[in-house]
Amino acid sequence: MTLRVPRQACNTCPYRRDTPSGLWSRSEYEKLPDYDREFPPELAVFWCHQSNASGQPTVCRGWLAAHRDAVAVRLACAQGQLRPEDVPEDGEVETYYATGAEACAAGLVELENPSPEARARIEALLLRGAGRWEDEDEDE
Repeated sequence: MTLRVPRQACNTCPYRRDTPSGLWSRSEYEKLPDYDREFPPELAVFWCHQSNASGQPTVCRGWLAAHRDAVAVRLACAQGQLRPEDVPEDGEVETYYATGAEACAAGLVELENPSPEARARIEALLLRGAGRWEDEDEDE
């Protein structure tokens, strides 16, 4: 089964350089540096944060651009889950942070006090069912 891969990342992607800081919870940002490791905790693709709102599992385009040489990407290609043409070229990469650590650091900058633009995107995410204000399930 071939996975769904968008042509570009959504406007709330934590890997996009133009996404406002502070959209996602701390725990979501803190997952990103793990994907910089040669063998991350999960050898699976990273799903778009908006997959739950769309109802379609979708590979995060920003993650795919930043980690196009990762074992998880190569494995998904070998298994036929990703097509080679779905993996971004070098030229596309400048739109995104080069690593999960960079994306994490940028996302955490305004976590405690998101900008008006970030707050508007958070509201839109909540309306679509793609987000939540706090880490509701962290205490479970």
